[in-house]
Amino acid sequence: MPLLLNENTCLVTRPPDYKKWLSYVESFSRLYREKNGVTRIGCPESFNPVPGKSGGRLIICSPHPDDEILTGTLPLRLLQEDGVAVTDLVMTLGSDRGRKEERLTELTAACGLVGFDLLLVEEPLAFDHLISENEDEQWRHRVDFLVDHFVALQPDYVQIPHVGDAHPTHKAVHGLVFKALQLYTEKYDCSVLLLESEYWSSLTRPNLLVGISNEDLALLICALVLHQGEITRNPYHLSLPGRMMDTVRRGSELLDGCGSENPDMIFAEMYTLSWMRGGEQVWPKRGWCIPALQMVKLSFLKTIFC
Repeated sequence: MPLLLNENTCLVTRPPDYKKWLSYVESFSRLYREKNGVTRIGCPESFNPVPGKSGGRLIICSPHPDDEILTGTLPLRLLQEDGVAVTDLVMTLGSDRGRKEERLTELTAACGLVGFDLLLVEEPLAFDHLISENEDEQWRHRVDFLVDHFVALQPDYVQIPHVGDAHPTHKAVHGLVFKALQLYTEKYDCSVLLLESEYWSSLTRPNLLVGISNEDLALLICALVLHQGEITRNPYHLSLPGRMMDTVRRGSELLDGCGSENPDMIFAEMYTLSWMRGGEQVWPKRGWCIPALQMVKLSFLKTIFC
């Protein structure tokens, strides 16, 4: 019979500060025991941001409902601190056809909570089967669709998953949007700041670490909880603070702009920032760290390339 461990089993001597760290660990596990921290709630009142200051627009090309929240640190901060209008351009509503309308309802509530606009890339239920990277007729049709959206919205920023973000739909979204941005910026002789985010796999060329306050992280978790069907299946909203804490650790080593000491932040999201100019991608010469208490503005991000 195998040996079963219980709370009275002691394999090693416990140090004096053991109870402090046990309390820290149990604060995480407690939420998992309490029905995954999920409560059924109705649609909340929409968040009303401060009227626009920069007049800029950021488009999140989200592969699935919930990606707009999971990688939404910089969009939320730009909306709140610089009045940038944020639009979630929904690429898919997931692969489960029976859940698409329900996921759209959940997504509408989540975007309303954080103040993001919502736009389906294609009516009535966005793109379907977005996993192929073959440049066939359907792929070219979807690229043209995206170019039309960019012409209509005239974004200052576009956010997409990075090219190696392992999920097939994330990789397909990267390829489609990147090609559409090349065509858009070349044809209309314009520039767009490209933000590449990470979730399923780490960025290979991160150059921007953006801190987030406790209050804003709690708001993102509240919005993530509204994707109730997904987090009931997998309570990944509970691991979001831990993931953002580990991002600070990685960012302090990977970004040359963070200096030799750990950046002054507990939670952060990492991105790769570049320009798309006339169909070409241009990177800044160094990385940047933006703590939670430092204002972040469109004008500042543009100066990174000067």
